[in-house]
Amino acid sequence: MLLRDVTYSPFWFAIVIIMTISACAKSETAWIEPGRTTIAEIRSQWGEPARQGSSQVRPQSKVYDYQNGCSFQIDRDTVTTLSCTPSGQEVHLQYWLHHWEGKYQKREPLPGKPGRHGKTLFQLAIPSDGEAVIFDRATERVLRVVRHVR
Repeated sequence: MLLRDVTYSPFWFAIVIIMTISACAKSETAWIEPGRTTIAEIRSQWGEPARQGSSQVRPQSKVYDYQNGCSFQIDRDTVTTLSCTPSGQEVHLQYWLHHWEGKYQKREPLPGKPGRHGKTLFQLAIPSDGEAVIFDRATERVLRVVRHVR
C-alpha cells in the first residue's frame, strides 16, 4: 500500500477528524486548574454562566453551570471543582481504566441520590491526581468527568 492510498482513504480521514474533535473538546478545559483558576478567568474565556446557584453540600460555595455541559464549584472566587459531560471516547469506562493504568484507582458507590431509574451511581477516582469519573455500573457509561483540588 502506498502512502497516498492511506492518506486519501475515507477511513483514515474519518479517524483524523474524530481525533481532532476529541482533542478540541479536551483542550477546552485543559487550562483550568482547580485551586488556582479564578471565576474571573472562567468568565473572561466563557462569558457569564447559564445558571448560578449554591452548592447543596457546601452552602458557602457557589455553583456556575455553562451551556457546554461544564459546571464549576467556586470557593472564595477560586474554582475548587470542575465537572463536565464526557466527550468522544471519554463516555466509556474502559477508556478511563486504560488512561489511569498503573495509578491507584478507588471505585465506590456515590453517596447521595441515585441516578436515572433509581440506579446507584459509582465513582472511579484517582485521589493522587484529584480526578474522578461518575459512571453507571450497569452500562459502564461515564456521565461526568470531575477534577478537584488535590
